[in-house]
Amino acid sequence: MTKTYISGRITGINEDESRWLFELALEHSIASGERPVNPWNIGPLFGIKKYWCYVIADLIELLKCDKILLLPNWGDSRGAKIEFAVALFFNLKFEYL
Repeated sequence: MTKTYISGRITGINEDESRWLFELALEHSIASGERPVNPWNIGPLFGIKKYWCYVIADLIELLKCDKILLLPNWGDSRGAKIEFAVALFFNLKFEYL
């Protein structure tokens, strides 16, 4: 079963809108027979609630995946751009929602 990391903007936009997009991506991944990884459910590294601790924890989870699913707003997110670059470097499969 393909494990898919969902990547998109979380901060800097309405939280409800962000959560809705991630839920849409979760439904898409599950319907495609994949096992989705939602960054909303990943805690920060060592429990330290700082931006980079969230990013590092997310990258650790991304590297356990086979594929990255990019939400329409991923290009507006510094973290999602980092996730994109890491996924590209490690030759993960890409999908755009």
